[in-house]
Amino acid sequence: MPLDHEVHRRGEDEVATAVRLLERVPVLYPRAFDLVLADALYAEAPFFKFLLAHRNHELVVFKDERRNLYQDAAGLFDSEPPTSGTF
Repeated sequence: MPLDHEVHRRGEDEVATAVRLLERVPVLYPRAFDLVLADALYAEAPFFKFLLAHRNHELVVFKDERRNLYQDAAGLFDSEPPTSGTF
């Protein structure tokens, strides 16, 4: 069951609409989610920065034409030493 919805405004892209929804939903439903699953369309810096600022985790499905984003992320991981942890 959807918790809420957001109207897509004229001249606005889907990312802006999603950010407006994500600004409102956690206020109304603070324990609704910890993870946001998004399509490659949402793989933009403003979307990631918004989720990081609000302490949400994100899982984005990359498509072949956006593979350069995955390669950029993989390059960042190469410079970070591995750490151990437990679940």
